[in-house]
Amino acid sequence: CSDEKEQIDYDKIPACIYVNPEIASIGYTEEQAAEKFGENIAVGRFPMVANGKTSIEGGKGGLFKVIVYKENRQIVGAHLYGLHVTEQIGELSAAMANNITVDKMLDVVHPHPSVNEAVGEMFLSAVNGSAIHAR
Repeated sequence: CSDEKEQIDYDKIPACIYVNPEIASIGYTEEQAAEKFGENIAVGRFPMVANGKTSIEGGKGGLFKVIVYKENRQIVGAHLYGLHVTEQIGELSAAMANNITVDKMLDVVHPHPSVNEAVGEMFLSAVNGSAIHAR
């Protein structure tokens, strides 16, 4: 155990709003990231109308959005709106707390059908400009 006090990075603490549909976020907004990093950000979006599990459960839509700092490929923010998003933000919190790049997150297998597969889709959108299942 170290005598040094660890600093809390408040930009890496998730926030959840329990409304219907739910809202969850962590890190910078797109505007804050643009102010801090200029044009050196990539934004990935995935519309939940294209998510099979959301459709199965009668969801009417929503959006998953991730903001990535291009220089080091770090995830600097994510904003989720839709069914079960408060359960999805933990994966993003873990990735950000451990400085895992978006490239490494693309190696993660997300189950199908699940709301969670939208996380992988938004990462694809940030890197490739579009997700596989986006309509």
